[in-house]
Amino acid sequence: MQAVFLYGWDMAAASRIRKWLVRATLALTGWFLLHSAIISWDGCSDSPIGEPADAIVILGNAVHPDGTPANLLRSRLDKAVELFKHGAARKIICSGGIGPNGVPEGDAMRADLIAHGIDPSVIIVDNAGKDTYNTAQNTRRIFTDNNWTSALIVSNFTHISRCKLAFRRVGLTDVRCAHANFAWRDFKAFPHEFVGYYYYLVRSY
Repeated sequence: MQAVFLYGWDMAAASRIRKWLVRATLALTGWFLLHSAIISWDGCSDSPIGEPADAIVILGNAVHPDGTPANLLRSRLDKAVELFKHGAARKIICSGGIGPNGVPEGDAMRADLIAHGIDPSVIIVDNAGKDTYNTAQNTRRIFTDNNWTSALIVSNFTHISRCKLAFRRVGLTDVRCAHANFAWRDFKAFPHEFVGYYYYLVRSY
């Protein structure tokens, strides 16, 4: 009798756990899809080009061993060149870390911008921007040193919302944005951006 009771209890408990797991999975999936839709809309809603920003901030990404930008970074640099030549900002900050191959992303970005006709005197290099948070911190220091207030972020559309959050959390409130041309890797970034956004939301600044 006791064995039957325990077996029945175990079956009932297992059924409740399965139902809870299914509901939790559906809720998390719905949350992820809603979040991805919102950051897609936000990331594709570029700020209008009006009064020039103090600086375009290009978020770094992978660089090949020979110093040439990989595709994702190439799209960001192309967008920054286009914006700068249309008078969207007065300066450009190239912010990136040191890649696995030892190439400083900021230096590679600067060389590429110069090759595309950007005056070297308007480019500031930040090779300590190893992630979005560090780029936001370093940009704040550069802005403070130069009495600047307005930043125009250039990155891929999935990354824009987290960039804006990081920049605002470190005290930069006039934050504009422009997304680079679409790349297939953008769509692989949704899980990373989902986790990263909420981590940045709760982390201590």
